[in-house]
Formats: sequence, C-alpha cells, structure tokens
Amino acid sequence: MKTTGIGFRCLAGLLVVAPWFLGGCFLVHVEEQSANEYAWEAKEALAAANRHFEAKEYDAAIPLYRKVLWIRPSLSLEAYRRLASIYESTGKTEDACAVYKKGLAHLKGDADYYTTYAILCKKLGRLEDALYAWRLRRELSPNDEEARREIEELQRALAESVKGGKE
Repeated sequence: MKTTGIGFRCLAGLLVVAPWFLGGCFLVHVEEQSANEYAWEAKEALAAANRHFEAKEYDAAIPLYRKVLWIRPSLSLEAYRRLASIYESTGKTEDACAVYKKGLAHLKGDADYYTTYAILCKKLGRLEDALYAWRLRRELSPNDEEARREIEELQRALAESVKGGKE
C-alpha cells in the first residue's frame, strides 16, 4: 500500500483532514487499499497476536489485537475476547470492561460475551452496564432463568442506590 502526503491509512476514496502546523487544515488524498488487502492484514495480525497470547507475551499481543480491531471491528470476536482477557488477567479490569463494551457495538448475538461483560461490570460496580448486558442476553433467550434473576437483582440494587441517594 502506498500513500501520498503524510501517510495516513484509510479506505479507498477517503480524504484525511490533517492539522497544519500554523493552525489551519489541509486535505491529503490517500491511495486505495483493497478490501482483500485489509482482510489479509487483519488475518495476519490476528494470527501473530494469537501466537503471542498463547506464549503469554501480552505486551506483544496487545498492539496486534488493537490493530485487528481497528481494521475489522465487526469481524473480530476472538480479538475482543482475548484483548479483554489480557487486561483482566493483568489487573486492568477497567480496560477489559472498555474492550467488552466496544465489542457490544460490533458483535451481536453472543450470549457468553454478554455474560462475561455483565459479570465484569457487576464486579466493578457498574450496575447499569451489567443490567444492560444481562438484558441483551435475555433478548437472545427469553426463558433464561439466570439472566432473569440477575436482572431482578440488579434492578433492586439500582433502586436501592437511588433511594439511598435521596435520603
């Protein structure tokens, strides 16, 4: 892939607004990179990230998973899960929660993903986010008793926190 101007990468036909050192802006045209090249690049980055993940080389895996998510956010369930797992296992639970939350916008219909995110949010005291995740899971399976119990418990806890805040 080749670029003109200052070397930003983006999809074909897009223009990048770049700040000019005098406070103005200018447009830079970026030559096209085909969707196949992006798919190949994401696949290669995911494979490399997974090798580092398996070897517990998390510092090397993190930027590669981020690259995958930047290139193909809607096709990267594995990258979301593993990046969040790295953050959680290294004590960066806020970062893990942020990764899971970002994944919700791109990944639909994965009950385990919703559950993991809900449990992490509850652990961090983010009860509204946990409630949202449990509701997503319940939409997939309306007869899910675990989701129903968690939703009821979180609704009670949120009601009590509102009630406690008014006194």
